[in-house]
Amino acid sequence: MHRKRGVILSAEEGDRQRGRAARPPPEERAPDAPSTRVIILPGTIHAMLRGPMVVDHSAFPPRPIPSGTRLTLALPTPFNLRQTVLSHGWYELAPFRWDPARQTLERAEVLPDGSRHLLRIRQMKGGKSRLKVDVPTGPLSPGQRRQTSRRVRRMLGLNLNLDDFWALCRRDPRLRYVPRTGAGRFLSSGNLYEDVLKAICGTNITWRQAVAAVNRLAALGPVIGATGYRAFPTPDAVRRMGPRRLSDVSRLGYRVPYLVEWAERVASGDPGCVAAEAGELAGEDLRRFFLSVRGVGKSTCHYLMMMHGFADQIPIDSSVYLYLRENRFGGRRPTERQIRRLYEPFGVWKAYAYWFEFLPWARQHWSPQRGGAA
Repeated sequence: MHRKRGVILSAEEGDRQRGRAARPPPEERAPDAPSTRVIILPGTIHAMLRGPMVVDHSAFPPRPIPSGTRLTLALPTPFNLRQTVLSHGWYELAPFRWDPARQTLERAEVLPDGSRHLLRIRQMKGGKSRLKVDVPTGPLSPGQRRQTSRRVRRMLGLNLNLDDFWALCRRDPRLRYVPRTGAGRFLSSGNLYEDVLKAICGTNITWRQAVAAVNRLAALGPVIGATGYRAFPTPDAVRRMGPRRLSDVSRLGYRVPYLVEWAERVASGDPGCVAAEAGELAGEDLRRFFLSVRGVGKSTCHYLMMMHGFADQIPIDSSVYLYLRENRFGGRRPTERQIRRLYEPFGVWKAYAYWFEFLPWARQHWSPQRGGAA
């Protein structure tokens, strides 16, 4: 089994945010029916929306940009871009934008060489599925093409070998939809720094608050040419903001020192950060690294591990207890030991088995009214 950098998270918003009247509970649907938005984040209060996020393009009027570069990436089989994007709520966090009508994922990205680019990612249909990555912000050098390809593969978890997990899924009625629909991967940022920072932002608050905080912070990032899009602020930029300004912008209270410390650690070239970013840490080494980051607790650590392809530990939080109480334990709240025993047959894929069993149920049944702690 290959373990390379893969990539998550998420939950809250509702009709009240859109000014709509409350709607009746959603009808039951098959697991592979068109999915709703699901957003889960360890340690938060969770909620669901009944439909995928719609991008309001009127809020971002198109601007003329020069012709650029098109990259074509081979895809593992099966793979589905939509399933990967909607695997959790990371796509709601800038600089991601998901357009469900065009089935296009957009992201503003700063490459390691400092160049800034807008990426438009679509899955091409036809004989052999491929990924089309348009970079309309100008031509890329050969080195930039390689860097961009690596970033996109990381975001979509394309380097993760899921053959063993899919084999297990095919033997379980609850999980057969996963290989059939091309699910099983998580969306992540273009780099580990951003994933960890966003995970810290989302602890112990509602997901709606986390989205607002992250997107306020992201609005301070560098502009990408004439596009009007902004990339995520670099570690050095976050460090230079300092605690006071970062607190004013993000409104994240006690988490702000954790964000500054994490940015300083990355900006200073900390060897652990360099090794983790390069994918050189695995298993217990990676777990110890995440737990060494102030603001990352056990559940968030396991969630980040799951995002990056290490699924041997379930990130147990209130949503796990709620789902299993209602679906696996006859209304009784299970113990952590019972949860781990339940998924033990999945071995190193326990967390994925739980997550993708939980996901269809959450899409069908979770509403803002039921989104509290278990």
